[in-house]
Amino acid sequence: MKMKEYDFVSMELLDKKKQVDKLAYDNAYEFWQTEWSIAISDLGLEGLSVNISDKFVSADEILVLREGGNIVALALINHIDLNFAAYKDISYLKTLPDDAMAFIFNNGIKKIMTSGYNIVCRKYRRAMIRGLFLSVALPGAAIALFEMRSEFDLFMGMPLIASGNQRTLARLGMKDMPGGSITIHNVKAQFMYMTRDDVRLGKHFGKYDESIRSLFPYESMAHRTNTRMYASL
Repeated sequence: MKMKEYDFVSMELLDKKKQVDKLAYDNAYEFWQTEWSIAISDLGLEGLSVNISDKFVSADEILVLREGGNIVALALINHIDLNFAAYKDISYLKTLPDDAMAFIFNNGIKKIMTSGYNIVCRKYRRAMIRGLFLSVALPGAAIALFEMRSEFDLFMGMPLIASGNQRTLARLGMKDMPGGSITIHNVKAQFMYMTRDDVRLGKHFGKYDESIRSLFPYESMAHRTNTRMYASL
C-alpha cells in the first residue's frame, strides 16, 4: 500500500450530553461498523462482532479524525466514575484480572477515561499527518484529551495483541497494567494505562509530540478547555 502524507487532518468530538448532529453521528457509526468488520476479517478475530451497536451507543464521546469530509479514524471514549457503586460492575471492569483491579483500588483511582474500539480506515492505514501515521495520531489525540481533562486520574486502553497496537501505545508512554493480559471472545488483549503523573506537557509523546499537538489549537492546549471541535494548524 502506497504511503501518502496529508497536511491537514481535523479532529472532532461527538458528545451525546450535548447536541449532536444526526448526520455526523450516523456517519461515524457507519464508519465504525464497516471498518471494524474489515479489521475483524483481516485479523481473523472471529470472536468479535460489531453487528450489535451497544458499544458504540454507550460511548460517552466519539473521537473522530477527518481528512476533508472523509472520516479516517475513530475511537470510542468512555468515562468511569468509581465514586458510584454501579460503575464497579460495568462489563469493562469485570474483564479486568484481580491484580489489575487491585492496582486501581490500591492507588485510590476514582475517575477513569478509556479509549476503545480504535480504528483507522483501511485505505488510510499507511497515511501520515505531519510525519505521523494516523494509527499513532489517533491514540495520541485520545491521550492528549486525557491530559486536558484534569478530573480524570487514569487513562486506559485494551489493544488487541493481533493488531500490534500495544506497541504503539507503549511508544506513546502507556504501560502494561499489572496482570492485565486477557483473552476475551477468544481474542488476546492487553490492558494498558497512563496515570495523571505520567502526562507532562511536551515530554510524554517524545518525538511524536509536535505532530499530535498540531491536532489541537494553541488555545486548547494552553487553557485545557473542553471545546468540542479541534483542527490542525
